[in-house]
Amino acid sequence: MVVIAPKDLDPAAVKEANWELWRQHPELNHRPLTMGSRDLALRQEWMVYYQDAAKARQQGATTTVPEEEAEANSPVQDKEVGQTQQKCPKAFKLKVTRPPSNPSIPCSVLEASATCQHGARTVTHEGVLEVVPDYDILGDEIALKSTMQPGSCSRHPTWQVSGYWTSSLQGPVQSFKARSWKYRPGHISPWIPRISPHMYAVSVAGCDGGGAHRMEVRAYPNDKISIEIDFKKILEKFMEVKDSVQSVLEVFVPKCEFKFLEGKVKFSSGWEEYTDHRAYYAYDISIGFNPLIGFEINMPLATAFPGVPTELMECALYLKLFGGLNITAHYRRSSPDFATGNGATSGSGNVGGGLEGKVSAGGGKILALSISGTTEMSIGAKGLVDDGGWGLQDIKLQWGGVKATFEVSALWGIIKVTKEAQLIDSQTLWHKDKKYIWRSDDTADD
Repeated sequence: MVVIAPKDLDPAAVKEANWELWRQHPELNHRPLTMGSRDLALRQEWMVYYQDAAKARQQGATTTVPEEEAEANSPVQDKEVGQTQQKCPKAFKLKVTRPPSNPSIPCSVLEASATCQHGARTVTHEGVLEVVPDYDILGDEIALKSTMQPGSCSRHPTWQVSGYWTSSLQGPVQSFKARSWKYRPGHISPWIPRISPHMYAVSVAGCDGGGAHRMEVRAYPNDKISIEIDFKKILEKFMEVKDSVQSVLEVFVPKCEFKFLEGKVKFSSGWEEYTDHRAYYAYDISIGFNPLIGFEINMPLATAFPGVPTELMECALYLKLFGGLNITAHYRRSSPDFATGNGATSGSGNVGGGLEGKVSAGGGKILALSISGTTEMSIGAKGLVDDGGWGLQDIKLQWGGVKATFEVSALWGIIKVTKEAQLIDSQTLWHKDKKYIWRSDDTADD
């Protein structure tokens, strides 16, 4: 809205704008406008009348309000002598001017627009504006604005808005609240993308119906769904069972450790406004487990001090076995241009083993020395979804070579040195770029 400093206002144009606003809205009863939000649309309408009047005065066109009408609006009336109120001999009779309309020019709408309350998204004739109101009850305030044919009366465009019910608004600047349907328990779940929005049909035309413009506003619910599953917390209850199983296994296989479901699953969804006039149903799903399942076993092969508790001193040779399965996935829809979402998945598994020698004192707190040599086999792949179908890509079977690790720790971990060396380089044993599980031509790779 145009803002003009009070000192720059034309007093005559101000009077004319006041008179025209009161004529269009008799319910105001000639009250002045406030600076509150309830008079926002009226202030915008008043500014249109003021600009028209100021422009007309610059062009020298004036129209005088009939004296009897100005006198009827005056707070002072003629009274007989002797009554409680008499007309002051110097009573002021309001005379204001307004630009004359040309009857030969039809009162028609040249342009019309609808703008959401966030201010950056606007549609015009035959356009569709999709909104997601911040609050279902209050709704999203849609600002309506029209530009009239120059030279016409320019002040009587009529808006028709149909939604919950049909309402009629008059004036070049108006607004209405767009509210979405509110879902109740037992109705269609709000996270289903194929939901019907609350649709408003908006139209505007001049006095004689000329220059009709039509628009549509669609209001979607703002319900949000967010789910997060932390499997570590679930495993807190499972650990009791796991510890019992592990204690039994350690009778046969000392120093074994198992890992399960170390990761999270997250899901969120809801209607979102896009950068243009559209809204879309967005969702985001992520899965990450590192590992999904894993194990590590240390089997003693020989010891230099049999019978001595390892908490005091240890010098032993261990057979080390390890393995695991990891998986990650991310799938999301972030644009109405995609009918479905897009994402990426990857998974890998490994199994390996080696020898490890350990020397420690004080249960490893005073001194701990270990030398190990390990090797492993791994396989990994990524998910594939494209026009050809779905399946796997970048499938690799690798041998990890031979890796040596030297580690020294002393004084409760205050001093710690670790050194790794790749004795034999890793090698790719097998690689395939793509392998379709299902193809769009209903066939699969061999």
